[in-house]
Amino acid sequence: MGIRDGDLIQIVNDLRDGFADLKANVVSRWGRIPNVAADPTSPPDGAVWIRSDDLGLRWRSNGATKVSPLGEVAYAEATGVQAAFGPAITDITNATVTFTAVAGRKYEIAAFAAIQQNTAAGIPQLNLTDGAGTLLAASPQSELAAGVGSMFILKRVVPGAGSVTYKLRASSTAGTITMSQGATFPTVIRVHDVGAS
Repeated sequence: MGIRDGDLIQIVNDLRDGFADLKANVVSRWGRIPNVAADPTSPPDGAVWIRSDDLGLRWRSNGATKVSPLGEVAYAEATGVQAAFGPAITDITNATVTFTAVAGRKYEIAAFAAIQQNTAAGIPQLNLTDGAGTLLAASPQSELAAGVGSMFILKRVVPGAGSVTYKLRASSTAGTITMSQGATFPTVIRVHDVGAS
């Protein structure tokens, strides 16, 4: 049994009306999201608001407040030639980020570098530090002379409010090392806001 023309027209009209109602509902809900300085006291499930201090979208679900991530907040890459150094820990040129952190937010730092162990076998190491040089995370890899190691760091931090700096540094247990980097294979550091702490 096929669909008659009249039935088809009614289906199309129902769909059109349904989408119009959906659009109106979305506009009415999302067009009135309150922008507040602090979270409301005991909001009901389904409540949605934006915090004016960090622009984070928040909503209430199953009795808990959920907070949206804010995305990338800092990024840097190093592509240029850097003279061989080591074995002592040394800053990687142009692999530093500085941004203004928001109180109560978690940040995830991702870093990648390829390091060549030059003159002797050793353990080159990619290091993530804060602006003062305090080691936060490291990625070591044993290499023969002339070997290149690809190193990755993933670290979550909650620094508190204010300007913060993170940088990549490199070192080795022996000999010298060289950053193996260029325009299409950069050393990278990226900071991503992943939500409330």
